Amino acid sequence: MKKGNYLAVLDMDGVLTTNRSSWKIIHDTLGTDNRVNYNLYLSGKISYREFMLRDIDEWLKAKPDITREFILSIVKRIELRDGLLNFMERLNKSGFITAIVSGGLYILAELLNQKVSFDEIYANQLLFDSSGRLLRDGNIMVIPTQKGINVKALQKKYSIPKEKTVSIGDTLNDFSMFTESHYSILLNPEENNKNPYGKTIFSESLLGLEEDILWMFGIE
Repeated sequence: MKKGNYLAVLDMDGVLTTNRSSWKIIHDTLGTDNRVNYNLYLSGKISYREFMLRDIDEWLKAKPDITREFILSIVKRIELRDGLLNFMERLNKSGFITAIVSGGLYILAELLNQKVSFDEIYANQLLFDSSGRLLRDGNIMVIPTQKGINVKALQKKYSIPKEKTVSIGDTLNDFSMFTESHYSILLNPEENNKNPYGKTIFSESLLGLEEDILWMFGIE
C-alpha cells in the first residue's frame, strides 16, 4: 500500500518501551526525585520549561560532570516493548506514516529510530557543550499535556486527516492527541484509567495491536 495514506502517532515511554519514564530512570540512577516539581507543573504553578530545567538542576547537583555518554549509558538499559518490530513493520507496509510524539528524552527516541525506522520523532532534547557535558538547557518539542498540537502539525505536513489517524499512549497526558485521532488506544494505564475516546488495552506486548488498528481502518 502507498506510504502516507494513514498516520500512526505513538507515545514512547510505556508504549514503545517497558519503562514509563526516560526522565525518571535518570532520577532513579542518580538518587534524585522530581515529584515535587512535577506536581507544581501539573498544578500550573510552573511552566513545562521550568519543570524541565529543575529536573536538570537536580541531576547536576547530584553529579556535576554528567555527560551525554553517561545519559546514553542509562537509557540504553531501557527495554523495547515486546512485539514492537513486527508491529512497526506491519504499519509501515500498510501505508502508515509513523511518528513518535513523546515528552520523553530525544536521546532515547534516537536509539529507537536506529532499531525501528520512524518517519518523524518529536521528543525533548537535552543539550550538551562541545565536550559533551550536560547544560542547564533543553529543546522542548513536546509539551506532554498538549500533544494534540504535534498531531495536528503532522496531519498538516502529510495531508492526512483526523479520520485516518490513530494514536497510542499510556497516560492521561495522551488524551490531547486522542482527541485529534479517529481511533486511539490507551495501553496499560495506571490507576485503572479508561480511554473515553477509544479503547483501553492491558498487555505487555504490542503483538496483535496492529491487527486491531488495521481492522478499524478497513485495511486488509
